[in-house]
Amino acid sequence: MGCGEGMAICMAKVLQSEPLVHVRPPYALYCLFMLVLISILDQADRWALPTLQASGLQCSSCGEPSESFYAQCVRHCLDFSDLQMGLLTGPAFSVSAVLMAAPLGWLADRYARVRILLCGLVVWSLATLASAFIQHYWQLLLCRVLLGVGQATVSPTAYSLLAEYFSPHRRALVMAAFSSMVFVGQVLGLLTGILTQYSSWRVAFFVLGAPGLALALPFALTVLEPKRGGKDVAVIALDRAAGATDEGGRYREREREREQDGDTERERPRERGGGAEKEKEDQEDREGEVRKEEAPPDSSPDDCITVHEERAEESATDAEEESAEVAGTIVQNLTLLLSTPWFVALFLSGSCRFLAGYALGSWVQVFYRRVYGLSPTEVSLWMSFVVPVGGLGGAYVGGMLADAWSARSIAGKAYTCAFSSFLAVPPQAASLLAYDSTPSFLLLLLAYFTAEMWYGPAVAIVQDNTRPTLRSFATTLYLISGAVGAISPMVIGYLNDVLAREIVYSTPTVSGASAEDAYDPTIPLLIMVPGMYLIAGFLFLATGFLLQYRGGAWKLRTQHGAPMGEEEEETIPVSAGGV
Repeated sequence: MGCGEGMAICMAKVLQSEPLVHVRPPYALYCLFMLVLISILDQADRWALPTLQASGLQCSSCGEPSESFYAQCVRHCLDFSDLQMGLLTGPAFSVSAVLMAAPLGWLADRYARVRILLCGLVVWSLATLASAFIQHYWQLLLCRVLLGVGQATVSPTAYSLLAEYFSPHRRALVMAAFSSMVFVGQVLGLLTGILTQYSSWRVAFFVLGAPGLALALPFALTVLEPKRGGKDVAVIALDRAAGATDEGGRYREREREREQDGDTERERPRERGGGAEKEKEDQEDREGEVRKEEAPPDSSPDDCITVHEERAEESATDAEEESAEVAGTIVQNLTLLLSTPWFVALFLSGSCRFLAGYALGSWVQVFYRRVYGLSPTEVSLWMSFVVPVGGLGGAYVGGMLADAWSARSIAGKAYTCAFSSFLAVPPQAASLLAYDSTPSFLLLLLAYFTAEMWYGPAVAIVQDNTRPTLRSFATTLYLISGAVGAISPMVIGYLNDVLAREIVYSTPTVSGASAEDAYDPTIPLLIMVPGMYLIAGFLFLATGFLLQYRGGAWKLRTQHGAPMGEEEEETIPVSAGGV
């Protein structure tokens, strides 16, 4: 193969003209792996700044002259206030994300999501690299804005792609697994504190930005755009073709009814002397029963698709035509979502959780640096243990709990989020008030585990209860709650300056900045983290109530909110919460 042919194949991959119709499980797992890598880089680039703030970027974190880190810090630090740092870690990123979120979600519902995500990856990686060369505040502010623009492509595209790669009954766990990568990315961002202590925060930005550009090419060549709603169509087609099983291996109610009455119905044509056509149908039924018995007792809908593949594919086209819907305009979609009570309650609860999460993620490293006097390396090592162990563990447990709970109730995922929020309040408050850093970190570990059960199930609620042509936009609008929550770092910085609680360091630095300008963030964190957890818990309970008792789950599953017909109600079980 010549160089020209190779380039032509590569361009054909990048400029994919037809979507991938059949997504096999191994390829779905590969795509999940690639999306996970992108998510890790996304979170590492996003969350490195708070660590670098406590590790030498901000002059007020340089500490005392007696510390070995001090001389290295004052040579490279920038004289930024807490309010300025709060603006960089919060609104500078979130405002650009808000402005781009709705247009990107609208585009993702109409054009190739893989290409949109690829463009975003390149933009934010270049912005991270550029941060290594800044000299003034406005330059870093601009880089953070571009970072927000690029990373705004991740949520609407990645979650929508995962919904096409995996069937509804596995989505909560898949979403939880993908969402949990936020903690792995945070760990990479936290480890930059160690790098900064021995080199410079500029080197850290360069190390963070380069891998994104390296990943762009294999992602463009190997990850293909899937067909929209393909997994949902497959489940519906299977239901009609072969009587697919539920998650626990139980057949649909109509299959049991047919089996009860089947013997009588099959005998009547033969008694009347006709029935050649009926006998052919009976033969097909008997073959279908054999194939059903060959399936394992705990088979899932995906397994049944394999067993009944021929018959399912024959009716897939009809099912797709019946379930096809035209995506509305931005205004129509926005009006529909904001007029849906459960979605509004979910958005408000997510906003409260993000307010708490951004406040904690942006200031916890500074908290341990200022309140307990730990070095950047000590803070990075402790947090590199707390975040993945507590966060990953909580995310996976939350995903499994939500899947189990939602099998019994359509509101199970929302109740899981409420349970997580309430349970996290006591350990989080105790970690901020602990007498020493070691018990504080251990309590923070417990708080992370309990608090982070919520994110995957919350996103899965949106995916489960919206139609395929609305999923990207709905996910984008819901995740704007994260941009709302991103104002909390600036609120913390403002409250630090207003309360002006002194910290241990008081020696002026060589640059002229005084550590007296850096204040204890304990009280602001108590207000913004456990307080928001508590409010979010009640709002998640309201979301579950609206889903379960107000019938709100059906509104966004049909075109323009039209009520579902009797056939759809029979095909899609309410208990599964599927699309």
